[in-house]
Amino acid sequence: MVVDDDTCCREALRLLLEHQGFEVETACDGGVAARLIESSAFDLVITDLDMPVMNGLLLIRHLRALSDCAGLPIVLLTAAPPGDPRLREAVGMPRVSAHRKGGKASEVTALAREMLSAA
Repeated sequence: MVVDDDTCCREALRLLLEHQGFEVETACDGGVAARLIESSAFDLVITDLDMPVMNGLLLIRHLRALSDCAGLPIVLLTAAPPGDPRLREAVGMPRVSAHRKGGKASEVTALAREMLSAA
């Protein structure tokens, strides 16, 4: 699952991951993603931090409160500075990793594979 309110980012990431062999569903914000994840099984969530309706941190908190999603691997994509308290909180949770937006595409796919292999 790829979650981002920026259509260009969301679709670029979807295409990148599909090209690498991943099956990808997308959501435009954390609220939509939460509903989809509650009704279907996903192996990995890649989410933006800053989004309307439900931001990435709120989505992660919500998923961690669900017994079926407590161990779901999550990659948080962000342009926030490393000292951002939301980022620190998120990466302090189990099975959450952060990646800087604007980095190399190969790093995102490598991180996704790493998170999935550790499951």
